Amino acid sequence: MKIKCILLFVLIANSFYTFSQSYTIDTTHIHMETNNVLIADLSDNTYYNTFEMCEVSWRVVKDSMPQEWDFSFCFPNCYDIGVTSANNTFLANEQVYLNGHVYPNNKQGEGILELEITTNSTQIDTVTWTAKVVSISSVNNYINDSRSEIANIFDLNGRSVNSYKKNSVYFIEYVNKRRQVIYIID
Repeated sequence: MKIKCILLFVLIANSFYTFSQSYTIDTTHIHMETNNVLIADLSDNTYYNTFEMCEVSWRVVKDSMPQEWDFSFCFPNCYDIGVTSANNTFLANEQVYLNGHVYPNNKQGEGILELEITTNSTQIDTVTWTAKVVSISSVNNYINDSRSEIANIFDLNGRSVNSYKKNSVYFIEYVNKRRQVIYIID
């Protein structure tokens, strides 16, 4: 009889420490890259999925981007540039949009944004976005490496070109008829 009581106590004690997660995050590492410094906004998203109601707060814990760049987030509301933290309550069985935006402001470079998400005041996750806007040397390498896929390269006057000038816009036409605009900055 004494042994049964001890086993019952152990089972109760173990169930007291049972832990279950009330959410998942689809992806915690997101990479964004472009060779177009004229792009206004690089963005990519993941989803925060709830199994039960969750009290969520978030804050930016790392911002190592070029000084000229800006960023913002949508979680699920879209916040203005400069907002670095917020709170929200999500209901059970929701798929919540979580999006990071980087605004390169016509400057090449690369950077990292880390968003720390705290759920129900106890569980902490980090979602990381890396962003890269490549330089002309990368564009030249890309053009040379992709020459068999490129049908022609035109300047703004529609003339076919074989060399590139700084601070100029060019149009790449591929063999498959896809077109791309590139901006040479240095």
